[in-house]
Amino acid sequence: MAVEMYARGLSARDIEDSFVSSTGERVLSRSSVSEITEVLWQEFDAFQKRDLSCFELECLFLDAIYESLRLRAGVKEAVLCAWGILRDGRKVLLHMELGNKESAEAWLGLLRNMVERGLPVPLSITSDGAPGLMSSCQMLCKRLGGVMHFVSLP
Repeated sequence: MAVEMYARGLSARDIEDSFVSSTGERVLSRSSVSEITEVLWQEFDAFQKRDLSCFELECLFLDAIYESLRLRAGVKEAVLCAWGILRDGRKVLLHMELGNKESAEAWLGLLRNMVERGLPVPLSITSDGAPGLMSSCQMLCKRLGGVMHFVSLP
């Protein structure tokens, strides 16, 4: 529950104040909340750096979602997401990171990061057709010397 509260933007103090026993005693200290969030950040960092060469990638889905983040309350930030469909039909979240409003530079950085980590060349890339995303996919395709099929969904 503390993890969900943190993900929803509550501060360590707010979370600490929420975990109080019926006698008024604090059940979870602010330092415990900080330790939990530190572990989460370490796991997320490992996720963003993991080797992607083991995935038998068929299709790559790229899109951004806009979320209000704790960093700047009330301001929605783009979270760039890359999902893969594997040869055996499984879906896997390959990467996610904050982006600069879906700019070509942000998407190209995400794609280069995944290629450097061993991402296999997919048979197709599917996106919503955002201009920055499309141009970055085309730039990367030229660099890899391959032919990819792009599908834009409205």
